[in-house]
Amino acid sequence: MQLHEKKLYVIEQLIMLNDTKAIKKIESIINDSFKRPKLKPLTMDELAERTKKANQDISDGKVFSQEEVEGLTNKW
Repeated sequence: MQLHEKKLYVIEQLIMLNDTKAIKKIESIINDSFKRPKLKPLTMDELAERTKKANQDISDGKVFSQEEVEGLTNKW
């Protein structure tokens, strides 16, 4: 069985699966395979603090132009 066939088979099985616990385990395996950082929702206080800091950075001129950002990303 080729990789794309295996993926389709897994998708078909997931569609029929009704076990929330099993789906969460599968989701965890998928997330781990992409090495994504575990994210947690921000509290309203954390969001407000980030917004305040971002606005202060803008006021202080701590920003990049579009051209600067493109130049930086080209170096990656």
